[in-house]
Amino acid sequence: MKRSEGFIPSEGLEYYSTEWRRKYIKGGYFSYPEELKPDFENEYEGMDNDYEKIVPFASYDMDKNSLADCTGACIFWTGFWQYNPIMVEDHSRLIEYTAGIQMN
Repeated sequence: MKRSEGFIPSEGLEYYSTEWRRKYIKGGYFSYPEELKPDFENEYEGMDNDYEKIVPFASYDMDKNSLADCTGACIFWTGFWQYNPIMVEDHSRLIEYTAGIQMN
């Protein structure tokens, strides 16, 4: 797994408290699907014991990074930074507006 894929969940799950993770979600920066929130908020046993928990996050990050490549958005803002101002929906809207096609 590259550093950008899974960076937020791996750092957040591994090193930050449950309280910090809950505040992070409430702050509006959680750029993953709603169904992943419980996995992010709940206790994490670490990569050695609970590596499967990070897989959906890393997969979503890969999709997000691919969209960043397609739209020309800076990968720093979409993949590396914890307080991500560019969400997947933003990429979709950019493609919709410029190409005139509906994104699902």
